[in-house]
Amino acid sequence: MCIYAGCGTGKDSISLARRGAVVVGCDPSEGMLQVYKNAIANDATLAKRAKAALLLHPDAREVLQFGQTEKGEQQGKFDLVLVNYVLSHIEDELA
Repeated sequence: MCIYAGCGTGKDSISLARRGAVVVGCDPSEGMLQVYKNAIANDATLAKRAKAALLLHPDAREVLQFGQTEKGEQQGKFDLVLVNYVLSHIEDELA
């Protein structure tokens, strides 16, 4: 299972899902995630492998609850974590 923090419209997440990965894409933008959800809505295979999750809190640990099986096993465990182009959108608290 892969988690992509800051997935935006899901372009890379969908690419990974098409290659067989199970991907949880997280982004603080509802608009971006809606584009992602629309892209996977009409494709049954992608819908099984790609999920979109709204990151409501700036603490990414909150998102780790999505890394679980249907039985609740392996909570918070991912095989791959992607964070691409995210740091440029984070405010520097020390500035």
